[in-house]
Amino acid sequence: AGTDRVIRIEIVDNWMGLDYLDFVSVETDMVAPIADIVDVTPDPRKADAGVVTFNFDEDVTGVDISDLTLTRNGAAIDISELTVIQVSANEYAIDLSTVTDMEGDYELRLNSVDSGIKDLAGNPINTDATDRFFVDRTGPQIESVVVNDGNDQRSMVTRLTVTFTEVDKGGGSNSFLLMNTTTNIPVTTLVSTEIVNGKTVANLTFAGSGIMGGSLADGNYTLTTLATDVVDAAGNQLD
Repeated sequence: AGTDRVIRIEIVDNWMGLDYLDFVSVETDMVAPIADIVDVTPDPRKADAGVVTFNFDEDVTGVDISDLTLTRNGAAIDISELTVIQVSANEYAIDLSTVTDMEGDYELRLNSVDSGIKDLAGNPINTDATDRFFVDRTGPQIESVVVNDGNDQRSMVTRLTVTFTEVDKGGGSNSFLLMNTTTNIPVTTLVSTEIVNGKTVANLTFAGSGIMGGSLADGNYTLTTLATDVVDAAGNQLD
């Protein structure tokens, strides 16, 4: 590379002959390695992150725990006592089970600045790699139950609206049991759901015997929301 070069060949004595020189172009690796942290799944999750793997697109050296940072809700977590596991020359892993057991929004970052990570040609890594995941251990709850859209009169009851504290991934008619406790007969409910401000809102209307004009018959009623059928994105059941 650079300016012209002169190659001088000296043949000592007379026993050696030179027929030709063959010059071969050799490609020089000047490309920095790229890292990728394998996504923590499922996300959100109700368990700790466990073992997280991060890969490079080529073999590298110089990977150690000081190259990694972990935060929860933006606050740094001390991981200096953890160990980076070398699976191969381009695959590494770290066990985060002891430091991701609390609820929160986590970010694992592989820092490129002053990391000392280089490929075999000596090119340093120059781009960070990150993965964010959320640990959620709290089950959804019922925020409110509204009768007749909040109207005070009860001569006709045509709708019940149940709002949860988060998105219900279970949902549907199997989540509710409406019982006429005067007659001890269950009521058929028709359930439609929508997501409003990050929360599931379930609207219950009624069908079947005893329903007139869409209204429940006179009597006392108990609405039960079934915990096993209300599940958030992390898999937590109704609390």
